[in-house]
Amino acid sequence: MDFRQNALIAWPKTRDCEDNADGSGKSLTPKQQDLVNFRFERVLYVDVSNDELWAIDVSNSKAWPAYYKMSELAERITADDARIVVGYEPYPVITLTDDELGFDFAKYIAYRDEAWKLIEKLVQAEVRTLFSRRIRAALIAEIARTTGRDKNKVRFQLRRFWQRGCVKNA
Repeated sequence: MDFRQNALIAWPKTRDCEDNADGSGKSLTPKQQDLVNFRFERVLYVDVSNDELWAIDVSNSKAWPAYYKMSELAERITADDARIVVGYEPYPVITLTDDELGFDFAKYIAYRDEAWKLIEKLVQAEVRTLFSRRIRAALIAEIARTTGRDKNKVRFQLRRFWQRGCVKNA
């Protein structure tokens, strides 16, 4: 099974979904009205040699990265307990350039740039180290201390960055 960074994994609340067999396992092309029937996780990190994958729930405001053994996740997808999502992005604005966002999004762009400055050093660190709660807390505390911002704000922006695709537009 081919897991990639930023792929979405859907955990169905029901089995009302459309199959899309693409040869790499079960995938999901959700119908717009069915999206509420799924909980989505975004893949943050894949290490094939260690059979490890980290993902985060994209809509839970208290979510932190969760560890999965890739082999077990592949079995769950094969057993129809989860699906790889194709053709859906819960935050489509992340794919747009500043020009495409246009003048109406000037306030958003300023907010995004401020958020990016806050977490830029964090996301430049070895991503796997940020999955350790202790290391992440120390790095967040250091950024909060040096910037004068609240630790909760730094946590919020890091979580948002992960949940929305690990891009500056998050």
